[in-house]
Amino acid sequence: MEGGIPIYEIPVYWRGRVSEGKYLHAPPGGPDIICVTLTGCIILGEVTLRMTARQWEDEIEPIWRHAEEVRKELENNMLLLFIMPRVREDTFNRIRDLSRPYFPVTTLTFEQLFSLARILPYVQVIRHEALESLLKRLQIVPFPKRTFPNIDTYMEFSERSLREWIRDAAEKALPIFFTTKIYEELIRLGGEAPRRSIVRRLSQDQEVRRFLGILGFRERGEREYGKVIEGILRGRRIFNLLESYNLASIKNDKLDAVDPDEAVNTLLYLIGRLSLEGEHEHREALGDTIGGSGSESGNK
Repeated sequence: MEGGIPIYEIPVYWRGRVSEGKYLHAPPGGPDIICVTLTGCIILGEVTLRMTARQWEDEIEPIWRHAEEVRKELENNMLLLFIMPRVREDTFNRIRDLSRPYFPVTTLTFEQLFSLARILPYVQVIRHEALESLLKRLQIVPFPKRTFPNIDTYMEFSERSLREWIRDAAEKALPIFFTTKIYEELIRLGGEAPRRSIVRRLSQDQEVRRFLGILGFRERGEREYGKVIEGILRGRRIFNLLESYNLASIKNDKLDAVDPDEAVNTLLYLIGRLSLEGEHEHREALGDTIGGSGSESGNK
């Protein structure tokens, strides 16, 4: 219980604490972090800095024991997450060879966790099902040794899967990201500007460059960034999106922004609309066609 609320009814519960401005480790006898998703899945997280041979005995083995204890109380689906600087090879071998079929372990290195965190400022909505799907994909289950004969083959698979997931999340966030950035630049320029001026300012924007990096574009010069951005804006019909949602009018290749007070509600509506379209795409992928269209066709 925490403040009279059962722990498993708190969306994210960290068992550590802060004392006099210092972060204190979670006490032994339970997982470090407990998350409960909207789908009812329980994620038990263990975080360690330990990189010695005792990484297995002190960290991995206890998390299975914690899972067994939770299983006695609840019948929810469960994911075990282990976060560390890097996965030791002996730890990987034990997880792969001894992992219980119903309690497989997902590992994330610190760098992988930071990669996930870097996408968050650009994404309006991350569905819990999507995050669960990623963690399940990265699980070290009792594969035959020929599947992942060593830690290097598994880490290569893990890194590739994570990059693909992050890039997919960035692709879904792209319409809102660029729509918002264009409107911000318009306001900075006094409410109106030629389209080429907007593209030039976007090509100089460090946040835009970081976002393009997440999408897989390597660093380049300002002119080359401009070409990439122009291609994205045309291909994804971003200027059309601005006009169709009454954020700006376009005449003779010149943009004229609406009043900021009007734009706030429009942007909130647009975020919700595109998020719902992402939900439609998800259901269609599962074979549950509910009508409507994805964000790209919807933009048209």
